[in-house]
Amino acid sequence: YYAMELLEGEDLSSLLKRGPVDPMRAADLIAQASRALAEAHKRGIVHRDIKPANLFLCTLGGDADFIKVLDFGLAKLAERANQSQLTQAGMAVGTPSWVSPEVVMGRPADARADVYALGAVLYALVTGGPPFAGEDMRAILMAHLRQTPTRPSERLGRQLPAALETIIMRALDKEPADRYADAAALGEALAAFLRDPQSAARQKPRHHRRLRTPSKNDVHSHTTRPPERRQAYQPMGEVHAPTYIGEADWDDYLKTRDEDSRAEA
Repeated sequence: YYAMELLEGEDLSSLLKRGPVDPMRAADLIAQASRALAEAHKRGIVHRDIKPANLFLCTLGGDADFIKVLDFGLAKLAERANQSQLTQAGMAVGTPSWVSPEVVMGRPADARADVYALGAVLYALVTGGPPFAGEDMRAILMAHLRQTPTRPSERLGRQLPAALETIIMRALDKEPADRYADAAALGEALAAFLRDPQSAARQKPRHHRRLRTPSKNDVHSHTTRPPERRQAYQPMGEVHAPTYIGEADWDDYLKTRDEDSRAEA
């Protein structure tokens, strides 16, 4: 038999049903989740299925907003996780709203994939919904690859702390190298924000290249095209379509990328 901890409370998916969360509270919840995941990342373990349903809000020691990270059933040692394992596991759980671009591509994922998922959950907490919405799973997955989410304040229709928005957008960067290195780094940024909400707003803004307006075939949400840096996801050598998206979608993605590259040349 299994002896398991009994938790009383609700997961963040239940919390989200009631609408956006106060930004300071949202930052605190994801800071807690980041600290918990940091312990796994230090040991080379990637969760790979961070989503609101796996972040449980309970009371512990008088703290009514204590976060527990659940379901490490898909967790893998990063150094041992191969491409097929990552892709097949991702297909099994079917959580496209929170998956990173590199996982969509079927590439090996490290701690930065969890950072992306945490950023997506934080985005949902402050806006009331995930970064991308579409007619089907493929549309959402392609949006993770090709589009930049609307800034949270624009999505929400009111101003949010600029520092928090900066943190969210960095966590959701398409390029793993441009995100926080791991959950510990994300947690530290959120802790700094909670201590001084103006801190990140004073940082030098990040520079991106021109963004392209989405076409009518793009995902049905308020999004813009990401910086044209997708070559980082081009597989080396022989090109294989990722398991997460269909052959036609993958061909369309490659065609669009090549057209964009020629247009900028």
